[in-house]
Amino acid sequence: MTKPTREVAETRFFNWLLDEKIARGARIAENHVAAQINVPIATLHQIFVSFSRFGFLSKEQHRNWTYHGFTRELADTLFDFRYYCEMSALDKLVELPDDSEFWQHLDAAQQLHRSYLDAPEESSQNVAEMDAAFHRLLLRYSSSILLLVNEAALSLIFYFRFHESWREHNTERRLIALSDHLEIIDALRARECGAARAVMRRHLEHAWHSVLERFQEKPQVS
Repeated sequence: MTKPTREVAETRFFNWLLDEKIARGARIAENHVAAQINVPIATLHQIFVSFSRFGFLSKEQHRNWTYHGFTRELADTLFDFRYYCEMSALDKLVELPDDSEFWQHLDAAQQLHRSYLDAPEESSQNVAEMDAAFHRLLLRYSSSILLLVNEAALSLIFYFRFHESWREHNTERRLIALSDHLEIIDALRARECGAARAVMRRHLEHAWHSVLERFQEKPQVS
């Protein structure tokens, strides 16, 4: 049986947290979680260690961990990091040559988005996964050194925004998010970085509003 990749293992762990409704402050054991999600303990241990650097988890004795989840402070930090990385990515992407494979992947993403928006009620696509995949595509081809050394931070961003928060989003909000993506794609294709940045800013502000709703606080996006 093929071992799951790090990204797949993380997704299984995040979904387990949500499906099992694990409360903040709960103690979780590596061997129990690994068995539940069919992930090697060594892989899960690496994931836990990387997430603990952000205070998402804390190590206890005998490979037990305390789950802290998202605090407002962590959400603030990750949003600032994401905003910087994604806005910077657009500057680099518009400069990619026409023969870069990025444009082929972007065309595929565009087709997938349009297919969903044409018939959302008939689509089998997972919107959360589509959204995360689109942003990962932008970041992957921007060659950000920050992202190469902070993959765990990126995973936590997508977990909070595209897994936990998506589960409470209504259809209208999902359609707006995917429509934003199409506008960004059009702007990138036209090599109009200013237009792409404007849409991305709006897109991320909407995301931040949904994050703040989780903490029941008034949004303050400058």
